[in-house]
Amino acid sequence: MENIHEDTVSKKYYDEMAKFYENFVDTKAWNAYYERPAVISLLPKEIKKIKIMDLGCAGGWYTKYLLDNGSDVMAIDVNENMIEVTKTRTQNQCKVIQADIINGFDFIENGHFDIILASLVLHYIKELNKAFNEINRVLKMKIRLWLKVVAYAGIIKSRAYFYTGSRYVLYYSDRDK
Repeated sequence: MENIHEDTVSKKYYDEMAKFYENFVDTKAWNAYYERPAVISLLPKEIKKIKIMDLGCAGGWYTKYLLDNGSDVMAIDVNENMIEVTKTRTQNQCKVIQADIINGFDFIENGHFDIILASLVLHYIKELNKAFNEINRVLKMKIRLWLKVVAYAGIIKSRAYFYTGSRYVLYYSDRDK
């Protein structure tokens, strides 16, 4: 796909392991007992009709969970094999799109999403400033982005804070409409 950076960190590896990932991620202890319950606990109790982007949807576990709970979901991943896995898992109940955040999401209007869920994703992105600028553009004002980052430390334009280790970060968009 012309809009995908082929040198994106991990793209090659996820291309190769998509089927394995699909078969084992649901029961992998890290995901099933630590990461997913923690991320779900951060979501609002009521997510019906809320517009949520599953950024870096991988095999679509969160996409399916959000759909099953009544959210208006769009799933995005850089990897075409993961996109196919997500389409199968969700039975095409939502938009599932292959795209690279670094190139921007010109198919999404400004301020479209209430929440962007990016679990275990951003540590793979080489150009975080571009990613956060795009996230900021498509998020509604003063709404939340939940992300899980593994072992990345730093500050991105004083808006998003990442801590070494596995900690959850809450990012508030402060852009004006």
